[in-house]
Amino acid sequence: MKKVSLLFSGGIDSSLAVIELAKDFDEIHLLTMDRCSFVMKDRVKVNLENFRKATGRKIIHKMVPMHKIIKKLHKNLFGDMMKYMSPFVIDQCCRVAMATSAILYNKMHGIKITADGDSIEQSDEKRTDEGGAVREQSSWTYGFEQSRAYKKHIADLYDEYGMELISPVYDAGTRDIRMKKLNDKGIITGSRRLSRFAAFFSSCQPFCVYQLYGSPLLKLDLFTLTPDQMIKYLDSKKNTAREHITGRKIS
Repeated sequence: MKKVSLLFSGGIDSSLAVIELAKDFDEIHLLTMDRCSFVMKDRVKVNLENFRKATGRKIIHKMVPMHKIIKKLHKNLFGDMMKYMSPFVIDQCCRVAMATSAILYNKMHGIKITADGDSIEQSDEKRTDEGGAVREQSSWTYGFEQSRAYKKHIADLYDEYGMELISPVYDAGTRDIRMKKLNDKGIITGSRRLSRFAAFFSSCQPFCVYQLYGSPLLKLDLFTLTPDQMIKYLDSKKNTAREHITGRKIS
């Protein structure tokens, strides 16, 4: 039986990833990372039965607690914020925590592949429409987090433990195309207009209270990190992740 884990938020991209993964895997483990800042967590379960009906696959959903690894990564958080002059080091901690938690889950369940719902639509890479014309890049300032250059640094951590990180919907078309694919399969996507701007309005995603101040700052391009700073900080946290995974201190 071919198994895969998926970093699952319940949003458009990770939901479409379920549909795509079902083409190649028999058992899909949906891992919703339980962050300290999450509220309205039950919304992520809205489509579980719909996924099973649409794919005919074994769908397993788990809320994976990240509190312990987050606490370790945040050990010198205020100092890190001052050093980088940005609150967005929190995002990098979150990315490392998700990878760490997925790796531990995979080790426990004999899984070698993890998928994410990352999308070129939300990256800072250039995109083309169906006619081949270059389209406007993502307006999301933090599009670099979903770029291939950044994702390689996350994938390298999985690789250390004999695992692979894949992105099955990275080039799956525009948001409207993705929503149509899901709707055609009977998957609830909520309001396009509202859920596009905040998970608070989504019927399918938990809401992270961090967005209350994080999103406005990003829109205003205030206190953001450069790509080089993001990668430097991300890599600086990998030893903490390794220690958490192995249970051994790294000198």
